[in-house]
Amino acid sequence: MEESPTNLYRFAPAQRLVDDRSDFCFYLELATEPNTAERLEDAHAIVQVTASALRSAGCRLSVHNLQAPDCEILATSKTETQAYALLIGSDVPDESLTERVALPPLTDIYAYFGPRIAMYFAWLAFYTRMLVLPSAYGVVVHVLEMLNLAPSYTVHCVFIAIGTSLIADMWRRRQQEIEFAWGYDGVLSSLHATTRIEFRGEWMQDPVSGVPCFDFPHHKRLLRQLLAIPLLVFMCCLVGGYVVGLHVLSERLRARFSDSCDHARDDIQEIEWGTGYWSYVPVNWIPSNDTTTCALVSHGPSVLNALIIHVMDVLYQLLARKLTEFENYRTLDEHEAHLVAKRMPFHLVNSNASLWFLAFYVQRLDRVRERLWILLVATQLLDNFKEVGLPLAISVGGQVLTAESKRRRRQSLQIDNGANNQPQRKNSMPTLRPTREWVDVAKIATEQRLARVLMQKRQATYRDTFADYKELMVQFGYVTLYSPIFPLAAAFAWLNNMIESRSDLLKLVNRHGYQRPIAQHARGIGVWEKVLVSFSGVAVVVNCALVWTYEIDELLPSWTELQRFAIVVGCEHVIFAVKAWLNWAVPEVPVTSSLSKKPALSPRRQIKTAGNDESLVAVSG
Repeated sequence: MEESPTNLYRFAPAQRLVDDRSDFCFYLELATEPNTAERLEDAHAIVQVTASALRSAGCRLSVHNLQAPDCEILATSKTETQAYALLIGSDVPDESLTERVALPPLTDIYAYFGPRIAMYFAWLAFYTRMLVLPSAYGVVVHVLEMLNLAPSYTVHCVFIAIGTSLIADMWRRRQQEIEFAWGYDGVLSSLHATTRIEFRGEWMQDPVSGVPCFDFPHHKRLLRQLLAIPLLVFMCCLVGGYVVGLHVLSERLRARFSDSCDHARDDIQEIEWGTGYWSYVPVNWIPSNDTTTCALVSHGPSVLNALIIHVMDVLYQLLARKLTEFENYRTLDEHEAHLVAKRMPFHLVNSNASLWFLAFYVQRLDRVRERLWILLVATQLLDNFKEVGLPLAISVGGQVLTAESKRRRRQSLQIDNGANNQPQRKNSMPTLRPTREWVDVAKIATEQRLARVLMQKRQATYRDTFADYKELMVQFGYVTLYSPIFPLAAAFAWLNNMIESRSDLLKLVNRHGYQRPIAQHARGIGVWEKVLVSFSGVAVVVNCALVWTYEIDELLPSWTELQRFAIVVGCEHVIFAVKAWLNWAVPEVPVTSSLSKKPALSPRRQIKTAGNDESLVAVSG
């Protein structure tokens, strides 16, 4: 049988020609003998059979008759060869709402982005699940507060204090399970620790081995590290200044517009129906000018506080990054650890200073709840805008400008071509000629590749996971520090994390988001685990202070001030002791992971061990 001169070439799956929706492209060359109609019919038959088979397999298919074969792989004359492009795209079945909303498995994220980003999503998913029980408890407490049946703050404080320790301990176990499921050993993070590009070292003698090494002297770095202390103190003083200034502004506004606020309260009370907490305002009610003024006076300082917190965070972020760069660390892990050590103490003070001031100095729980609610919502909106909205706006704006420039260039070419053509007569009819549409695959493929390159160039660079972890840790602080006085904090945090997990993944995989980051090794969440433990300790102190400020008089009315203080301090130490016991009692490595990592004995070693056991039994007998 004569060998068929048919050649089949498959393009790479990432190559998309003519139709951007296609996933694969088959390039088919059918060589025919000169002046042989039968072979030409066979060529068309082969194409039709191939297309029918692919369509029956459930593929979306389009067939394009090419103007000329690809010159790079052409083996025969152009006049004797028919070329076809079969664009194939698998039909994606309609997903349910839950499948469209659900996140992909962590193994897929790990395979695509690497351990560092996958571990962040693992921590986010774990933390979100841990918020379910506090959210349900907070909703129940809030409903009981509306019915004037709220439980004691002390019960909620103990619940939060013990829960924070359980979260930290359970995360260590979850981290071991995840790394075991991935087959990933965190030791690789230290073995593959590469030197930072910005590192500027010196040749020096290793103090342990005495071998010359390229590093930075420790005494020089220590002097540079000491500069962080006055910077932190100065920035904390600025925070204290704007907190006091906001309080003075709020008090003056309330005194200036006190009549408007009184009239607004009277108007609302007149149109409310119901009693107690179960009172509602009709939908068709239109607020008066006094009501609007009262709302601005009440919520304006809180909104301004959220904006100032964001500005101060950005300012201190720039200073901390410059100072950490000046300290000149060799590896990325060292650089990130010291950057976190500089920034998180300030973030703790900056995010909570106004709340501490209102809770312990002004002692107004209603204002603390109002400001905390605004901080939770405003922080979520600002972070989502920075991470998703801003890159989307930049990318879409670049595409609009590119499309506009192409349109203007096309219009100018059409005008030039129209001027060169001769005008037709007025009564002449256009001649209809049969035309055949050809597709220049090489040109379209080049344009599409160039468009993808330009689109990726416009994408912002994903720096690191610091901002994502920082956002979650600040939120963790809000939940653990103020849940007794604002029970819905955990519910708001859970709702935020459900949106945050999708938006964080969207900004990494969306074409309008960030460029695909380089995969990096990581050992768990790194230094953020220490931040988590530190926040759980601060939560115990703050919750005990809340009980001392607002509830100790009702719980122990006959005790003296010194006795009350002693019982609060004693309870605080008992809680710390329970947290330490939980940290010691809960094993960090799950049983399944620990058993799988035990070395297996060889058969000869097992026989030898069994023989030793029998001899021991005989001797003892």
